[in-house]
Amino acid sequence: MTTKSKRIRKHRWNKSQLIESNLYVNAYTKALQQILNDEDRLTLYMISKFFADATGEVLRSHYNVGMHLYDRGEKYISEVDQSNRPLLLFLSNIYDRSKSLYYHKVGDVEAAVELIHNTLKNNRELESMGLGFLLYDRVSQYHNYSKVHFGQEQPEKGFQMLADAIRFLMTGRATYLTDLNENYIKSLDEELNAMRFSLMVDMIFESTGHIVAIEDSEEFEEDSQLFFPHIFEGIEEMMIVNDDDKGFRDWLIAIKAFYDNDPAFAQMAGTLLQSSLWKEKASIGKNLLMQYLKRKQVI
Repeated sequence: MTTKSKRIRKHRWNKSQLIESNLYVNAYTKALQQILNDEDRLTLYMISKFFADATGEVLRSHYNVGMHLYDRGEKYISEVDQSNRPLLLFLSNIYDRSKSLYYHKVGDVEAAVELIHNTLKNNRELESMGLGFLLYDRVSQYHNYSKVHFGQEQPEKGFQMLADAIRFLMTGRATYLTDLNENYIKSLDEELNAMRFSLMVDMIFESTGHIVAIEDSEEFEEDSQLFFPHIFEGIEEMMIVNDDDKGFRDWLIAIKAFYDNDPAFAQMAGTLLQSSLWKEKASIGKNLLMQYLKRKQVI
C-alpha cells in the first residue's frame, strides 16, 4: 500500500493548466466584457490580484503572508454591493479556488471541501448566464477535489472521482459526478473542443505518469486497477470531433492493450511512436508509451 506521504507527494494540488491557457483566458475575458461594466471589471481585477498573489505565497509555503493577502481581499469583497450578483460570482470563482488551496495545504480538509462545493455551485450559476465554458472549470475543480481524497489516504474515492471526470471529458457523460451532465453546452465549437481536449490529456497524463513510474509491482497494479478500468470502459463512447481525438483514442487503446496483456501492445505502441498522434502534448503521450514498453522489457 502506498504510504500517505507518497500519495500526497504524487497527487499534489494544482492551479490547473486550464485556467492559465490562452483559450480559457480569452473566453473568460470576453465573458467579462459582456457581463460586467468597466467599473466592475476594474474592481474584479484589483481584488482578484490579492488572491492571485496569495496563491503564489501559499505555493511557497508562506502561509502568514498568504493569509494577510486573503484578509485584505476579503475586506474589499465585503464592501462590494451585495446586490451585484455577477461581480460577486466572479470574485467567488477566483477566491474559492485560491483559498481552497490554502486550506488544503494547511490540512483543513473540511474548509477546503466547502469552498470547492461553493465554486461548483457558483460556476453553474455563471454558466447559466452564458459562460458555458466554465463547465471545464468545474471538471478542474473535481480534479483538485480528488487530491483531497488522496491527501486523506482515500485512493478509491480519489481515483473514482478523477476517472469519472476524465470519462466525462471523453464521452460527454459522467457516471458518478452527475452534476456535470447538467450543463449549458449544447454543441462543441472549435474553442470549446480544444479546451476539453487539453484538460482531458492534462488530467490523464498526470495520473498515468504517476502510475507508470511506480517501482513496486503490487502498488503499480493497485493504482492501475483503481484508475484505468472506468476510463477504458468509455473508449467506445468517445466523442470523436477531429483527428486529435482519434489519436488520443488510439493511445488509450494501446495503454489498454498493455493492461490486457495483449501481445499486440508492442507493435501498437511502436506504430504510435512513429505517428504524429495529435497536436498538443503528443511528446508526453509518447514518453508514457515508452515507459510502458520498458515495463514490458521491450526496450
